[in-house]
Amino acid sequence: MTGDDNVIHSEDIVLIFGGYGLVGMQIARSIARHQLPKKMVLASLFESEAKKAVEELQREFPTLELDYCFGNVFVREENQKQFTKLTATIDCQS
Repeated sequence: MTGDDNVIHSEDIVLIFGGYGLVGMQIARSIARHQLPKKMVLASLFESEAKKAVEELQREFPTLELDYCFGNVFVREENQKQFTKLTATIDCQS
């Protein structure tokens, strides 16, 4: 985040782990409703869950740029394979 650590700015990209779960979806909705980042990426263990979460939020917030990634972040090998989509989505150089 830029500037104040408690504020998400319009140029920020937000990554939410557990984005399909109850808490993750509520956090995503709250951020989308009140802070509207440049982009929101939802991460989930399974691809089907991640896609479903993005589809649901896209209906509620059609102007918000949404993407997803999936995989077990605690398993390094799987992390490298499954999160390839995430690294292509977010410019990790900045």
